[in-house]
Amino acid sequence: DDGAVRFYDYMFRLEAWFEDLGAGAITSVSFSAAAADDADGAAAAKPGATSLDFAVPDFVVGTRSATILGLEAALFREIDSTARRGTVLVQGMADEVHGVACHPHKPLLLIACFSGGLYLWDYAEKLLVMVRMFNAERLKPVTVAFDPSGEYVAVGFASGVVKLLDPRELQDLFS
Repeated sequence: DDGAVRFYDYMFRLEAWFEDLGAGAITSVSFSAAAADDADGAAAAKPGATSLDFAVPDFVVGTRSATILGLEAALFREIDSTARRGTVLVQGMADEVHGVACHPHKPLLLIACFSGGLYLWDYAEKLLVMVRMFNAERLKPVTVAFDPSGEYVAVGFASGVVKLLDPRELQDLFS
């Protein structure tokens, strides 16, 4: 539930942890079929092995927010926390879709979810460009629209609030 993946040895001692994923509660873990190799190319540690290095195959995790991350065991040694987040393989919608709008001149699609999320997709490249999350207790987006020039995005919320956003960064234009 805390969004972390932890590895323990056969004595239930903590071996490695991946706590900076920032993708929500973990619901599943799946390992690569390829054998894990450490930096020297040796096979992964087996029960009874004496190696002190942490070695597991690359793995993917699924989260409650419909995100799938690809992780490499070497990320455990990474010092910068932003580099330990893994690679987003799939970013799904966390709740019901209530609004969809296409940019008038670019291959962009903006999707509003009742969970508070705005998802900007490049449908030509099939790539998630940006996500903006609102506090769903206060602001649940229910409709979105680009203006005819594509310079602004209007977002209407269930509470009656309307926000104008910059479509490139999904940031408020006026406060």
